[in-house]
Amino acid sequence: MAPEPPFIAVNVSPIQFGTPDFFDNIQRELAANGLPASRLHLEITEGAVLSDEAVWGDLQRLRGMGIQIAIDDFGTGYSALSYLGRVPVDRIKLDRQFVASMTASHTQRDLVEGIVQLTRILELEVIAEGVETPQERDLAAEVGCRYGQGYLFAPPMPAEALMTWMTEQRDRVAELASAGQAGRGHGRGETG
Repeated sequence: MAPEPPFIAVNVSPIQFGTPDFFDNIQRELAANGLPASRLHLEITEGAVLSDEAVWGDLQRLRGMGIQIAIDDFGTGYSALSYLGRVPVDRIKLDRQFVASMTASHTQRDLVEGIVQLTRILELEVIAEGVETPQERDLAAEVGCRYGQGYLFAPPMPAEALMTWMTEQRDRVAELASAGQAGRGHGRGETG
C-alpha cells in the first residue's frame, strides 16, 4: 500500500480568518497549487475557536470543502473540554507545556492521557506539540498520541530544505521497508 501524500498545515490568525475574502483566497490557492483540499490542515488558536460560536459555522464550511481543522496550542487558557464535542474540528494540537510537564510529573502524564482518551471518544486526533527529547516522544506515544511535532523530528526550515528533507525521509522509509522484506525472505520471523 502506498503511503498517503503529505499534508500542509497552515496557521491562521483570527484576523486572517475574519477577512471577507478568506474562503475565496483558500479556494484560489488550492486550485493554483493543485492541492486537494483534504491535504490542507488549517490551525486556528483555541481562543479564536472557543471564544465565538459564530466561528463554528465558518469552520463547518471549511470542513465541508474537505479541509481539516486543528485547534492549535490546546490547553493554553481557554480549554473548555465541553466545547470539544460541538466544535467542528478534526484534531487538537496539545500545547508544549503539557508535553514537557509529562517528563517531570506522573500527575501531568495522567492528565495528558485523560485528554487523549477524551479526544479518542470524540473521534479527534491529537498532535503533541514541541516534542524535543526522546523521553517526551516516548511518553506522548505511551499515552496515545500518534502524532508529534517538534525539534526532535525536524527544526523549522525553508521550503527547499523541506523538500530535500522529505525526499530523504521517504527514501529512508523505503529502505527500511525493503530491508524488512529482505529479512522475511531469509527466514527471519515477524513479531506481532
